[in-house]
Amino acid sequence: MHRAFAVDVLACPDCGGRAADLVYRQDNGREYLICAVCDAEFTVINNIPILLPRGRMSVGVIENIRRSAKNPSGGATPGGNKEMVDWKFLSFQYYSRFLEFRESLSVVKPQDIVLDIGCAGGSISGEFNNYIGLDNSCKLISFARNHSDRPFVLADAEAVPFKAGSIDIAISRNMLEHTTKDREIVREIRRVCRTQCIFELPCSDGVSFLIDPVNVIRIKAGLKPGPFFSYGFGHINMKTEKDWEKLLTENGFSINDKRYLGRGVIFKLATFLECAILSHGDNDDIPVRLVQNRKLKFIHAIYDMVYRLDPKTGKSWSRVFIATPKPKDAA
Repeated sequence: MHRAFAVDVLACPDCGGRAADLVYRQDNGREYLICAVCDAEFTVINNIPILLPRGRMSVGVIENIRRSAKNPSGGATPGGNKEMVDWKFLSFQYYSRFLEFRESLSVVKPQDIVLDIGCAGGSISGEFNNYIGLDNSCKLISFARNHSDRPFVLADAEAVPFKAGSIDIAISRNMLEHTTKDREIVREIRRVCRTQCIFELPCSDGVSFLIDPVNVIRIKAGLKPGPFFSYGFGHINMKTEKDWEKLLTENGFSINDKRYLGRGVIFKLATFLECAILSHGDNDDIPVRLVQNRKLKFIHAIYDMVYRLDPKTGKSWSRVFIATPKPKDAA
């Protein structure tokens, strides 16, 4: 299996408490992990352990990983290739926001094991010495693996297949707003994280219409939000800054610091236009399409200029919460 992957931090997603050891096996060219307690087997394809609970595991998932395992770029490079470095493969507006987010990474020490939960295309894999990415999208996790030499695992965030306290720093960026299982996920992050966690979350304070106009209208009309056009929109769990803070503090975290990202109304409007133009209902296709469509790369320079000129306000796009796990008796 992947040389950088420390199997000793992994755990069976099916066993109670998810504390059971996984043992690496090879058999007639097949690679898999087997639980030392319940004997459940988890396939490894293209150095990607598929650690979904048995209720989520299917032949279709394995076939999707196999189909996505083809390497379109001719080989992974340390920390990622040029597209990984400049982020033009993911989202033009996302890169400018990341430059501010990077300031929050000062809490990470070089030796820390970092788990990126909801890693998508593995955009920040080159930022850390000991990085592991986790996502439940077959296409995105394969894309990440094909473009980076760092370890990745296909898994659900509400059943994180890592041992309790095995991760120094957990990072969750723009993920909790896309699920209704936010409490379960935050508790799982608390379980595996021993030092600090960095959450980036969009807040519905301020000009929330530009965050997700489809669901803002649906909510005001008394309808349930839905995952429409999931790349730009599809925020089925929209919360205010105070609501996010309450969620974290009630589920095992103390908030040490809070930072604002995303600037003001001009940036939000530009992001809204990008999402409206590029969203096609399947965010899995976004990374590959933007890598291939090199004609659009000039947009990044425009975004960066808009981002720098746009006045930053307390009603900006995202909040970064830097949080510490509470002691178990206080959680």
